[in-house]
Amino acid sequence: MADFSDEEDRQLVQLAAVYKQAGRRIDWVSVEKDMRPSTWSATKLQQRIKTLKRRYGNNVLSFPPRYFRPPPDRAGLHLEAKAASPLRFSPSPHTISILSPQETYNATEGLFCLLTRRDVRASERQLNTGEITMAGVSMLIEEANIQLNDVFLDAGSGVGNVLAQIALQTQAFREVGIEIQRDLAARGMELIASRASRFPHLLKISVVTADIRNIAEGSDTVISADPDSKLAQPSSLISSATLLFCHDTVFEEDVVLAMRALCMKLPHLRLVALATRV
Repeated sequence: MADFSDEEDRQLVQLAAVYKQAGRRIDWVSVEKDMRPSTWSATKLQQRIKTLKRRYGNNVLSFPPRYFRPPPDRAGLHLEAKAASPLRFSPSPHTISILSPQETYNATEGLFCLLTRRDVRASERQLNTGEITMAGVSMLIEEANIQLNDVFLDAGSGVGNVLAQIALQTQAFREVGIEIQRDLAARGMELIASRASRFPHLLKISVVTADIRNIAEGSDTVISADPDSKLAQPSSLISSATLLFCHDTVFEEDVVLAMRALCMKLPHLRLVALATRV
């Protein structure tokens, strides 16, 4: 039987890492379709990952850096394994090619086009998914002057559309979302993971399910957006935020107050953008 080429191994590991980063079980049928060009079956791909895990360990995110380097014709994109850090699979800020606003709009629309009304419906007013236009997010990006070392926090991130736009359109180090609705957050991360092989920028996104009121009160009740996720230290992701955005127009007063109290507790915060006035 023919061996896997270096490029096939690299592509396979990167596809598997997308699922690992999102905390999802690998969909091997989808991986088979995404392997281009390749004639390997889903079963053979799964066996190959098992072989590589016996060599390098069970965590694909900890595989040697060579598996996360792009092929020569994709030099604009670079995935780098960073040791001893929950952010280890972030694209390198020095080599990633960000998208133009229009390219970002097209990519974001394509990313979330499968959402249905059922995905975003809510029984309580403050659980409704607020909307901000993509042009509005672009204005925020321009005003915020987002830099390589910024961590963007979206309080009430919904399906993660703002996080996705920030990831695609800026060189921010990380995008973190807080969303109280677990199913909504998980659905958003599922869609984001499905496109991360095409847009590695999306690997910078993490979403945790939590009530902002609990976080503001000092509670550690912060869990990942997916029951299978192995996201490490979600509270540290939140506390590392340098920019906070909140589309708080549908929040009840106690949630708004808790969110503003949270702002006072974030040690690295340099900018807060709210939909309502403080």
